[in-house]
Amino acid sequence: MSSSSSTSNKIKEINVIVVGVSGSEAVKGPSGVGKSLLCNRFVRPAADEFHREHSSVLSQIDFCGSPVINKDHWLYWGSRLLNCPEGSTPSVNSWMTKRSKPLLDVRKLKTTVRDAAGRVYRVGTTCDVSKDSPLHSNHVLNIAKAISKTKKPILIALTKCDELSEDSKRHYMNLFLTTKELKHVLCNLPPVETSSVKNVNVEYLFGTMAFLCLRSQKLVKKPLGYQEASLFVEQRNLHVKCCFSTLLSQAVPLCVYPKKCLSWKQVLADIDRHPDLMNFVTVFGSRVAFEMYERYVSEAKELWAMNRLRSMVPRLFDIFQVFLDVVDLTEMEWNMARDYMRCHPLFNVLFEPNEYDLDMWTPKTFNVDEKSRLPAEILLLPEAAKVFEQFRVTTQNLRLVHQLGQEFEYLLPEIPQILPGASLDSSYPYFQNFGIVKKLTPDLIAEVYDRFQQKLMDSARTQLEECLLEASSSIQNSWKSSEYIHVDFKRNVRSYLEGDERYEWMKLMEMERDRIILSFLPFIFNTSPLNCPSSDMCIDIVGTSILNDFSEQTSTFGGSSGFSECFEATRKNSGKKIPRIQICAMCGDRLSIDSLATALFHNDFIKSSNLNYSSDGSNYLEVFDEPTQNWNTLEISMSSYHSWHHKNDTNPKQFIEFTDGYLFVYNSKRASSFNYARCAIEKLSETNSVNFDCILVVAVVEGGGSDSMKEISV
Repeated sequence: MSSSSSTSNKIKEINVIVVGVSGSEAVKGPSGVGKSLLCNRFVRPAADEFHREHSSVLSQIDFCGSPVINKDHWLYWGSRLLNCPEGSTPSVNSWMTKRSKPLLDVRKLKTTVRDAAGRVYRVGTTCDVSKDSPLHSNHVLNIAKAISKTKKPILIALTKCDELSEDSKRHYMNLFLTTKELKHVLCNLPPVETSSVKNVNVEYLFGTMAFLCLRSQKLVKKPLGYQEASLFVEQRNLHVKCCFSTLLSQAVPLCVYPKKCLSWKQVLADIDRHPDLMNFVTVFGSRVAFEMYERYVSEAKELWAMNRLRSMVPRLFDIFQVFLDVVDLTEMEWNMARDYMRCHPLFNVLFEPNEYDLDMWTPKTFNVDEKSRLPAEILLLPEAAKVFEQFRVTTQNLRLVHQLGQEFEYLLPEIPQILPGASLDSSYPYFQNFGIVKKLTPDLIAEVYDRFQQKLMDSARTQLEECLLEASSSIQNSWKSSEYIHVDFKRNVRSYLEGDERYEWMKLMEMERDRIILSFLPFIFNTSPLNCPSSDMCIDIVGTSILNDFSEQTSTFGGSSGFSECFEATRKNSGKKIPRIQICAMCGDRLSIDSLATALFHNDFIKSSNLNYSSDGSNYLEVFDEPTQNWNTLEISMSSYHSWHHKNDTNPKQFIEFTDGYLFVYNSKRASSFNYARCAIEKLSETNSVNFDCILVVAVVEGGGSDSMKEISV
């Protein structure tokens, strides 16, 4: 109780009356001088309670005749406690004139002041410096003179300094300084430059009045000019805004957006009564606080979207390879490349063509799948241009390296001294003086040379295998079967091949050469399907399935009648109703087999038969006889060439006895294939039981088309 009484004793009530020009628009202009705004800003400093629009003229009707807050021509705004360094707490009551006519009579002013507060310690007069008309200036000067005669302490406030004109300020300052009645007023403090809208020097104005009434002259400081005071307020407001922004970032961290995105109500529940929030609402208002929250969330959303886009930028390098891999990039700029990609047919396959709309960018918009389409807006990022430049430089360098490597690789086959299996060190002296070599790095030279050597060694292996196939029949005829178990058999094969260039070409690959020779020894000794070098592609094994696959097809285009003529001659020569035709081809030679089947079964004169397959793997087809216009049935079987050289004495006599015609197919590019066909025909000639009109030799020419097979009658 004592503490409360002591506190109440320290509070001193001070009445401050704000006087200024009032009345009709003819006197004060279209807007007032700012008395209401000045009182409003001081008594209710919070932004939510500050209003820029106030009625300029009031009467008792507005207050239903109540004299409590409206003492005829005075409007009571309220009170506010101010802190004083001396320990006392002044309570400042704010009163303001509201009249339909200007108050110019000093006696009426004294009476009105006493009516308003009984005893007045301080009187403030306002002057709108934005108005410099002579009529307004005269009214301001007359009011100031009238107040100065009341012998009450007064203070002049210049309002609306945010609309200040230096000429107007200079005009009123000269007007006050040249008026002798106001000299004692200006000797203590100069006019205070205020702005109620920006809250500049308002609290200083009323606080100074309170300090003067308390006889605390030493606490009164010289007022700051408007520019300086406005700068101080702006810095304070900026600090308040920064503190509130930091508070928002703590409530809704950017690093966890959009996983944690609170609504405004949830944010208020977390930071309620926080000093930074209260200061911001006081200075800027709750509506501005909400707008700042929305702006913060929008920035967080945009930042998240941009970061998400930037995380996809590395994928552009691979996408550029799809669009620009074969495009000339020498003089291409980023804008040209972007326009080129947008016109590309695959653009909508790799990019989402949506226009930029931040409201559509939600966490669900971006698929985390690396194979998903990229937003087209990624091409607008500066980072995309940097990736393109990196891609352009890298691609040009790779193309140059590839071109130089190709030129070097084309040069290597022209050097006959380089043998299969030769090391780079041993071959380097043969091409070290070439100009192209000086442009290549050692690593690229080694890479190209290794690739060339790999092709060279593969070619050497293939040619040695071809050499062994060509020589196998001669070797078989020159040795007896008992020699296979002799330890010098491999050496004898090597001595037989020594004169061949293909054998000598692999002298640096001796172990590989011996391995190939060793793998062919079983086949050279015994040419059975199990020892065939083509393994699963041996004609004796897959011949039946080949006939079955192609005989089930329907003819789609016209073919040569050479086959049908040979087949018809065979039928007539044999005298059988269904003669048998034997087809022989090279094992593993896909070109010969495919060309034969295509020409044989895609033929207008030949079609598949409805008869069932025979037990020995042969097939049936029908051949058209043009003279009789009839379709005659033939039995077709397939066998390999090496079956003619089998050591079994009953073979090939066994199938020669039951065969009426022969069709031999060889690859014109392979000497071994022709050699086998020749040997087979020689075997037939030894029997003296074959009509050569029933033999057809077919040469397969690589390149396709209608001339892919050349028919040669024997």
